[in-house]
Amino acid sequence: MAGMHCSVKQILGLIGIALCVVLLWGAHFHRNLRIGKEKQSIFQVQLEAYQRDVPLGTPRTEVKDFLNNHKTSYADGRDILVKLGEMPGDGFACDRWMVSAKFEFGDASASSPGPQDALTAISLQEIGHCL
Repeated sequence: MAGMHCSVKQILGLIGIALCVVLLWGAHFHRNLRIGKEKQSIFQVQLEAYQRDVPLGTPRTEVKDFLNNHKTSYADGRDILVKLGEMPGDGFACDRWMVSAKFEFGDASASSPGPQDALTAISLQEIGHCL
């Protein structure tokens, strides 16, 4: 009977530990969700500023001049990406998301981007750092 009493205590202890872990993960998830919403608002404001200051149809060279004049670092490829920041992930599959302003140009089927390709869109791009 004493052995059974001990195992009930062990089971209750394990249930208590599991409950604490679930509650801590839930609090962490809720905090990240709140922070993510706040950051999403900031990223949206930054996107709208780029959309206002760099009109569609602007040649790639002028977009790069604009970014250089504002001392903004960017990655130049088929599209131009300007890192805006990071958002927290869910802590399970993805630990964070990289958020960038994506400047899209010209004909996506062209073999390589040209300096006079016209800006066709500016949008937010999120790339997850996931398992």
